[in-house]
Amino acid sequence: MFHPTEKEIQEATPEEQRMLHDAARCDSEYAGSMKIQCTRPQSLAFALSDSPVGLASWLYALFQDASDTGGTFRTMTWGRHGGR
Repeated sequence: MFHPTEKEIQEATPEEQRMLHDAARCDSEYAGSMKIQCTRPQSLAFALSDSPVGLASWLYALFQDASDTGGTFRTMTWGRHGGR
C-alpha cells in the first residue's frame, strides 16, 4: 500500500484524510487474506483443501468482508428477493 508522508497527511483536506483513514483501516482489517496468499500460498492451499470446515470458514469470512452486512449472518440475504 502507498504510504503518504507526514507532511502530506497534515496538508490533506478533510476528505483526503477520511480517504487515508479508510485506506489504512482496509489495509489493517481486510488485507490479511491477500497477505497470506502473497507470502504462503501453498500452506493456505493445503490447509483449505484438507479441511472442509476450514474452507467454509475462509469463504464465510470473505463473504462477510465483501458484503454490506456489518459482519452478521442474520442480515445476509440470498438471491434477488431476499429469500432464505
